[in-house]
Parts: sequence; C-alpha cells; structure tokens
Amino acid sequence: MKIHNTTKNNKEDDDKSIVFSSPGLTPDVRLTVFGQEFHVHSIILKLHSNFFRKFLDAGDKAATPPSSLFQYDYVSVSDDDGTWGLEPTSSKVRSICQTVAEEFLNTYS
Repeated sequence: MKIHNTTKNNKEDDDKSIVFSSPGLTPDVRLTVFGQEFHVHSIILKLHSNFFRKFLDAGDKAATPPSSLFQYDYVSVSDDDGTWGLEPTSSKVRSICQTVAEEFLNTYS
C-alpha cells in the first residue's frame, strides 16, 4: 500500500489530501477529519477495522449520489462537550444550512 499527498485543485486551499492507494484498488472513501482529507478504500478499512466494517454499512447511513467520486463521504463533527464523530457529508451540509437559517430567523424575526 502506498501513501501519498495530492494537492487540491483549488489554489486558495493549501491543504493536501492524504491518499492511501493499493494496486488494483481506487479509493472509494473520503474521510475529512478536522479539515484533513483522507482517501482510502472501503475494503481495506473493513478488512482491518471492526469499527469501519460496522460503520460503513450501517443501515442509518444515507446513500451517496451515484455521480459522486466516492461511495462513502464523511466529515468529522464536534459537539459542545468536546466529543466528535463522523457524519455523512450531506448531513453536515444540511446541518450547516439549518444552523445558518435558524440564526437568520433569530436575528431578523
């Protein structure tokens, strides 16, 4: 398995993705953990981690759109008490939109 960094296309963004590659496998999982992107393959995660074996195929996870580059796309979220976890990226976007909408309504109502 090879590990390498790839620069994102956006020149304004200095972050680099860490890509775990293996012969014959294309990464199908993107984990964005505290701003750092990791591209990995679900087979490798499931093979070596009971957590990911259960987590990635849990029934409560939303399906990723077929046009997406990744079958699984998760982002870290932090709670007020300091705990954190992974949520589907689409859930994070909905959560941010909901928070902004609530703040707007509270400010202008």
